[in-house]
Amino acid sequence: MRPRAILMVLAVLAWGPAASGETVWLDFSGATWPTFTGKVAGDFEDAILGVVQSDYADYPYLSFTKSGPGGADYTQIEFAESAGAGVLGDAHLVDWDNKLQYQNNVNYTNNDRGAALDVYVSGFTEYGWPFTDSFSRFTTAVGGTTSHELGHALGLRHFDTFGPSPVPGSPGPMANHHIMATGPTGLGLTDRTDYDRVFSEHSADKLAYLDPANKATRKRAEMLFPPYAHNTMATAEDLTIGPGDVVPQTGRMVMVKDATIFGAGESDFYYFDANAGDQIYANIFSARLTMDDGIRPGASIDSVLRLYDPSGAVVYFNDDTGYNPTDEGDPGIGDSLDLAGGLTKDELLGTNEATWFSADGSAGDSPFTTYTTDSILLDSPSGDFFTLGVAGRWYIEVTAADVSDIGNYELFVVMTPEPMTVSLMLAGGLGLLRRPQRFRRR
Repeated sequence: MRPRAILMVLAVLAWGPAASGETVWLDFSGATWPTFTGKVAGDFEDAILGVVQSDYADYPYLSFTKSGPGGADYTQIEFAESAGAGVLGDAHLVDWDNKLQYQNNVNYTNNDRGAALDVYVSGFTEYGWPFTDSFSRFTTAVGGTTSHELGHALGLRHFDTFGPSPVPGSPGPMANHHIMATGPTGLGLTDRTDYDRVFSEHSADKLAYLDPANKATRKRAEMLFPPYAHNTMATAEDLTIGPGDVVPQTGRMVMVKDATIFGAGESDFYYFDANAGDQIYANIFSARLTMDDGIRPGASIDSVLRLYDPSGAVVYFNDDTGYNPTDEGDPGIGDSLDLAGGLTKDELLGTNEATWFSADGSAGDSPFTTYTTDSILLDSPSGDFFTLGVAGRWYIEVTAADVSDIGNYELFVVMTPEPMTVSLMLAGGLGLLRRPQRFRRR
């Protein structure tokens, strides 16, 4: 085993300032504000801008402005009117890493300069109570929706809201406290007004990685990229994730592998060494990638993700990610397994947890339904990190659902050591691993 504990602390101490990032324009020019005594347009704009800046305060590579920055290198959020009551916001793309930044400035209906990120101010007003109850509740709700839609432009999805809660004192996953929550994940109307929400741990891992200061050292090209170069466990490629990959903002190890399925039926195997009790979270991004470098094909794949324990047994299988309630009404991360009759990780492990899988039937990657062609590895139904049961060499396999499919993907992996290791580190005075998120409650 690598000496992870000591090196993790050294990595935290070596954290430097964030590299330059990108500008987000909050375009309020199309907004019509409700009437609150003594409040003018500038008051609404400043309050909403303040909520968004506070939500993203841990990610200084993002800067915010109320004025059009010009050029193409910015993300625009348009505050506009909606077609009807209750339509609060819309992001026409889920764009991991904001790769299509210019397209985020193009309206999907007419391809003219506009905004792919919309916040519909009139939707809040037409809904009435609780949004019109006070100026503070109104601007908290609009600001939270703005942060939510921007999250989609950076690649965050609704299912990221599940998992460990960063809200002190909250038992288990508390979706209504999280910025990427939406109605089907458990967010209520009063939740939008009463909480100045925070990012869940899964969201925070992705946002921290996207800081140019972190991404430059933690994004790695596929090492063995000719077809079938690591098509078996025996030829598996080392994920190379370790203590040097600690993201200082979270204290967890993060690595992204930039890779390709080159040939029909190809599988990519990766290995990593772990201790019993270590935890892992992984996400395949492919549906929204445009990664044609002249060597790799520019297409995406409908990915399949498997986790093997040191004995070679499959302990996790996921085809298409999504979210949906279980029969008991608890939120869960969904899985529609086209070729396996709806098998779930829980069934593969022989546990008694509720079966969880989402309805299939979509013809393509539909960002806000229960069906997507990307894959995810985490515990269910809570959306927590997956805990490894034994020490040894573990394997991740990435392949395509259709054997004829070829294209690019990014494998996003988060690992955290087992809690006992962290406790020993803290008891030994080696320092605190994690800079806590700011918690803002109104």
